[in-house]
Amino acid sequence: MNKSVINIISIGVLFLVTSCEDNLKSPFVNPDISSNKKALLEVFTSITCLNCIQANIYCDNITSLKGMTINDTNVLIINYHPSFFPTDPFYQFNKELNIERQQYYDISFIPSGFCDGNSLPPPFSASEWTNQINGDLAKYNEAVIFLENTLDTISRSGSIKIITEQREPVENGDLKLFLIITENNIYYNAPAGNKYYNNIAREMINQTEGEPIVLTPGQTTTIIKNYTVRSGIEILNSTIIAFIQVYNTKKIIAVEKLALY
Repeated sequence: MNKSVINIISIGVLFLVTSCEDNLKSPFVNPDISSNKKALLEVFTSITCLNCIQANIYCDNITSLKGMTINDTNVLIINYHPSFFPTDPFYQFNKELNIERQQYYDISFIPSGFCDGNSLPPPFSASEWTNQINGDLAKYNEAVIFLENTLDTISRSGSIKIITEQREPVENGDLKLFLIITENNIYYNAPAGNKYYNNIAREMINQTEGEPIVLTPGQTTTIIKNYTVRSGIEILNSTIIAFIQVYNTKKIIAVEKLALY
């Protein structure tokens, strides 16, 4: 490849990154304003997708509590890497998990985002995503989740207790519980320009397609799951995210997170 071609590519990447930063203008507010609920933001991106840079930065700003929403603390994020770019190491690390969620949401382009199971408007716009997320944060979770976790860092074996309680009427449908380990601060010098990746989906503790759960109004439901953290996951940088989804409608009615250790 000659120098002129390299220079054109470099300018193009710089332009895209600059454009991404310009497009990240969202109402910056106090990230800890009281919110009635917690919301799950599921995002599909890739390390080779230049158009995904702005969505990645946006999610990182939420994770860093920079005030992208009315309550960044209550926005929980899972970042999946679908099969469109098979050399993506985050896709390769757990193909089954990434493909399952990709197919469930019928992903045909990236970046794609879903808040509590509802599609966020494409193409990516920080202000439009923020408006929808804020709308979800202003509602109520129909159920709540409490988590207790123990983990032996030597054997990498753990046990998590999930206590759920239904507090509002839940629409008809099959309820499923998902338990996903996400990891932050993963270094990878990617073609798209990013070097550190956060909220990356690494492992499903229970079945990849989730497991059925029954909620009874006014009563708690307790589930205990034993698991082993696979090699390659940095325990101290990882989090367990638990959520309950109405599987046929995709609506998420409860979500919670807990540090893996």
